Amino acid sequence: MIVRSTIYPSLLVTDLGVQFQDGKAEVDEATGKQLLRLPGIELEAEPEPEPEAEPEPEAEPEPEAEPEPEPGPVRKARRKTNG
Repeated sequence: MIVRSTIYPSLLVTDLGVQFQDGKAEVDEATGKQLLRLPGIELEAEPEPEPEAEPEPEAEPEPEAEPEPEPGPVRKARRKTNG
């Protein structure tokens, strides 16, 4: 967690072994809770982790077009005759 010293940017907390630089220090949760009891110490909102990019769905292969059947020999229709 990141804590901020709003009063002393170079604060040194010897009991906890914490040195602030430019008003900020990164500490574990237990140390952070102890530091928050001191005046002028605030919890800094940590930036939200960027959401992981979802993998792009794989493009489904287009179904292969079935080859058109080759036309067979063409038969001509016969006319019926009366006879």
